[in-house]
Amino acid sequence: MSLLRYFMSVQNALGGPIPYTLAMQQQSGIRVENVLQILGRTSYTLEFWYTPTGANGYAYMNPDADFNTVRFSAHLPYGGTLYFDTGNSSAPTGRLQFGMPAGFVGSPHHIAFVVDFERSKRTVYIDGGERYSVAGCEPYIVQDPYPLDFPANQGTVGEVRYWNYARSLEQINELKDFSISDKTPGLQMCLRMDERGPSGTKIIDRSGYARHGRIL
Repeated sequence: MSLLRYFMSVQNALGGPIPYTLAMQQQSGIRVENVLQILGRTSYTLEFWYTPTGANGYAYMNPDADFNTVRFSAHLPYGGTLYFDTGNSSAPTGRLQFGMPAGFVGSPHHIAFVVDFERSKRTVYIDGGERYSVAGCEPYIVQDPYPLDFPANQGTVGEVRYWNYARSLEQINELKDFSISDKTPGLQMCLRMDERGPSGTKIIDRSGYARHGRIL
């Protein structure tokens, strides 16, 4: 065991935060089968580390076939634009889109997508700051039993977290650079991405809800 992995295991045992090691925890594609029952039904926060490798390809999370209008998906980016769809992508309350930040492609970024039904607001935070916010939101209702693929291509992803409430910018920034303890309140899925192996290798969900994934 390396010294870094030993340190991480000790911090885990103590229940404290673990310094996030981006190079260790990136995967080019994962699939999660049993998350449809939680996605987008109430206020939530989806956050992850992401390194895009192209500006005009598809890199998305998407449990519905891409041709469906009602979906939970993102393109990061496509044609120089970032898209987040949660609900009806043809409606203003279902699609959030904005221009790609300068220098976005080729470097790692922390992204947090927050949907707040109580305030009727959707917000995207990138690298610890608010990037875009828009009024209005709608719940995502499952249309088809597709898995969550994240991402498909054009990038690598690390430390995916899904929370069952709208987290504030202060809450996001407090923990974005750290892997977090198991069974943290409100955490519904946490995939650290520190597993290594061929296609099919299991990605452990650290939230305690057993929403495990696998490497594509």
